[in-house]
Amino acid sequence: MIRVYSRNMKLVSILQNAFDISYSEKMNSLGSAEFSLPGDDPKNEDCKAFNYVEIWDGDERVDLYRIMPNSMTKDGSGRINTYKCEHVLATLLDDVLFKYHQTSNLRPADTIEYILSKQTTQNWILGDVDFTDLYSYKWENENLYNALMSIVKPYTEDYMFTWDTSVYPWVLNLVRPSNEVSAYIRYKKNLIGITKDEDPTDIVTRYYPLGYGEGDNQLTIESVNGGVPYVDADSETIEKYGIIADFYIDKSEENPAMLKAKAIAALEKAKVPKVVYTVDAAEIYQITKEPIDKLIVGSLIQVYDSESGIEFTARVVGKDKSDIKGNPGDTKLTIANFDTRKISSVVSTIQKRQRVSEVSSQGATQIDSNDYQDNCDATHPAVIEFYIPEECVRVNKCLLSYKVEKFRTYARSNISNPASTITSKSGGSSIMSSGGQLWVLEPGYTSGMAVTDIVLRDTPYEHAHQIVDINHMHEVEVPAHTHNVEMPEHTHGIEHGIFEYGNLPEDVLIKVDGNVIPASGLSGKDIDIVPYLSATDGKIQRGIFHKVEIFPGVTEQNPLGLARITATVVKQIFTQSRGGGDY
Repeated sequence: MIRVYSRNMKLVSILQNAFDISYSEKMNSLGSAEFSLPGDDPKNEDCKAFNYVEIWDGDERVDLYRIMPNSMTKDGSGRINTYKCEHVLATLLDDVLFKYHQTSNLRPADTIEYILSKQTTQNWILGDVDFTDLYSYKWENENLYNALMSIVKPYTEDYMFTWDTSVYPWVLNLVRPSNEVSAYIRYKKNLIGITKDEDPTDIVTRYYPLGYGEGDNQLTIESVNGGVPYVDADSETIEKYGIIADFYIDKSEENPAMLKAKAIAALEKAKVPKVVYTVDAAEIYQITKEPIDKLIVGSLIQVYDSESGIEFTARVVGKDKSDIKGNPGDTKLTIANFDTRKISSVVSTIQKRQRVSEVSSQGATQIDSNDYQDNCDATHPAVIEFYIPEECVRVNKCLLSYKVEKFRTYARSNISNPASTITSKSGGSSIMSSGGQLWVLEPGYTSGMAVTDIVLRDTPYEHAHQIVDINHMHEVEVPAHTHNVEMPEHTHGIEHGIFEYGNLPEDVLIKVDGNVIPASGLSGKDIDIVPYLSATDGKIQRGIFHKVEIFPGVTEQNPLGLARITATVVKQIFTQSRGGGDY
C-alpha cells in the first residue's frame, strides 16, 4: 500500500492500484523506492514531484520517501507511469551552509543541532545521540546532508543514523547499533542463495593523512603525532600483511587532531580484506511474526550454510525488495565488514547530489616583502612592520636581509637672517685709584714721608726744593651707558649634496617581536625569523602586525650610534581563499 502526502504532510490519496513496488534501504545512507501506476489512473495527478509517499510492506510500514523523477512507457497493455523516489532524509540536500562555518569542541548532539538549525523548513529535529566525545568541524559551501555525514568521519566505533518519519517534524537519531545477533539465515529455512566477494587488494596498514591545502602547504599530522607523518595498524595486522602504505586525504579538514582521528578510524576498516556477502533470502516474518525472522538494516545477522560450509556473523548494510506486492518474501541482503557507502548502488541522480562538495576553496601561496631605508640611531631604531592576516593557514618563510651604512644628510649651512641691532649695556660704576706724588715747596723734613731733594739747575737762581711723596687716593665715577652694534642683513649659503657621518657603528642589536635574534653584524641575508615571531600555543599570531627593530651600537667614535639601515622582510604564506567583501 502507498499513501501520498502533500509537502505540508497532509494526506492526499491512497494508491490502491500501485504495482511493481520496490525499495532499497542503506545503512547510513539515502534509501530509494519505486512504484508504477496505470496511465489512466486519476491518482497520477496526486503524484507530483516532491510530494511524499509512505510505503507499506504488508502491515509493516517501510518508510517515507519523496517523489523525484517519473517516466511514462506504453506497451500493448497500455500506458504506465513509473515514479522514482528518494528517502526524506534527502530533504537535507535542499539546504546549505553558505560560505564558512565552524564549530569548536562541541558534543555531537550540539553539532547536529547546529546543522539542523540551518533548515529553511524545520523538517527534522534531533532525537537520541549516544556519543559524547568533543569534536571540532569546519564546512564551507556544503549542503546539510553532507555536513551531517561528516560528523561521524572520526568515529572508530560502529555508529548508525536512525529516524522516525511517522511523526512530524521527523526525528533524527545517532546511535550505537546493537552487537547482539537479531536474526538468523539458515539453509533450507530462509536461505535461497549466497555469494561471497572477498577483495584484499585494498588492504592498508599505514596511512599518511593529508588535509587542507596543497603541496608543501597541505595539512599533515606531525604536530599532533610526535613528529611522525603516518599512523599504523596494530602490530598483529602488520605482522600478517606487512607495511602497506597509502594516503588518507580529506581536503575539508583543517585541524590536525581531527585529521589524525579520521585516519585512524579509516585504517580500522582498511586493515582487513573487504568481504561482501550477497544473500538471497526469504523474509518469512510476515508469516511467522517471529522477531528472529525479521531482517533489519543495521542489525547483526548470523548466516549458516551447512551445504557449503559457510558460517559467519556480520552486519546488514543493505536490504532490497524488488516487488513487495507480487513477491513479498523475496529479499536481497548486503552483509559486509566495512562501510559500503562507497560501493552501494544508489540512484545515479542521488549519487551526484551526494558528492563531496567541490566548491570549497583551498587557498593560495603568496609572497610579498616589506622594505625599509632610513637613518636611525641607538635610541631611534629602524622599524619594519609586516602583517600576517587571519586567513593565513601556514607561514612558510619569513626572511630578514639588512645592511648598515653611514648616517646620511643631504644639505648643510642653510641659514638666513634679516638686519638687526645688538645692544650691549652697562649699569655704571665707581673706580678707585691710589698712589701719585705730592710736590711740597717748603724746606724741611717731615717724619713718615719720603723726601727727595731736587736741585733746579739751569735757572738764574741757584736753589733746591724738597719733594714729599704722600699716600693718597683718587675716585673716578663711570656713569651707566650702552653700546649699540649694528648687524646688517645677511645669509648663509646652502650647500647641497649627500654628506655622510664619518664613522659606522661596530654592531647592531636586532629584535623580532621583542625577541633578540643571534645576528649582530653590519649585514645579514635571508635570516630566518620565524622562530622569533610572537606565537600563541605554538602558532604564529594572525591578524596582527609583527615588528622587526634594528638598533645600531654605540662606540667612542660614534657615541650616538648614527647609521643608515637598508632592510627587507620577505614572507611566504599560504592563505585561504575566503574573506570579506567584493570591493
